[in-house]
Amino acid sequence: MQTKCLTRWIVGVISIGILLSGCDSASREDGFGGAASAAPQVSQVSASSANPPVEEGANVPAQTQKLPESTAELLAGLDYEDRKRTESFYANFGDALEFENTKEFQWMRRHGYPLPEEIAAATRLTDSELQRRFESGDFKSGVFLLERMAVRANGSHSTDASLLADRLLDSGNPFSGYAYFRYFREIKGGWSDALAGLLWAYQQGDYRAGQLFAKLVKTGGPFGEQLEPGEVAFSFVALQAHVRLMNPDALSGRLDPLIIYETERH
Repeated sequence: MQTKCLTRWIVGVISIGILLSGCDSASREDGFGGAASAAPQVSQVSASSANPPVEEGANVPAQTQKLPESTAELLAGLDYEDRKRTESFYANFGDALEFENTKEFQWMRRHGYPLPEEIAAATRLTDSELQRRFESGDFKSGVFLLERMAVRANGSHSTDASLLADRLLDSGNPFSGYAYFRYFREIKGGWSDALAGLLWAYQQGDYRAGQLFAKLVKTGGPFGEQLEPGEVAFSFVALQAHVRLMNPDALSGRLDPLIIYETERH
């Protein structure tokens, strides 16, 4: 019963966001437009360029290879150092990179969720190299760069990091919500924004983000924040208004939701 109530609460918040963002986006347009114009001139990453389609067989050797059926199986093939790097990265994103069957793995790969070899390779790149790759349309490089900014945040807001988090959202990629959550969780006063990021990932098709939201919304933020449901709702409305302004197509969402695979979990 408690789970059903939490599910209804999540759906209610998202429904409010969807309804209000349509009428609220016009009034917020000047504010978001001002932030964008004040940022350094960088090319806008579209949904297609930020999350290019993964062709059949991508990220695996040319020969036929059995797909992993769990996160543990996927990590088992890494050497010690790469496994530590990957596990450290995974730990910051809740269950976003956990899976329990091959269809979940295929969904994550298809939607550009970072894979272990990519995570390990990114640790060997400089911030400038990641930035250049992101500007060329590599969504995951933006995620890796924002993760570094989150580690360095120490509770303080960074304009560059916030702009990067917003641009990741503009892709419409479900994992962008986790990246948004990861960054704002490290910012004092950013807890409602962090939770809004999880609602975005949930809206875009990753049901696990809704489960993580339901758990965290009851615990309070890492800096002692205690929020009312309305605060998260307004943060989610603002998030949607921004995306509606920058890339309306990203709001279509859930065209290929992970939730359809939930019944096949062990």
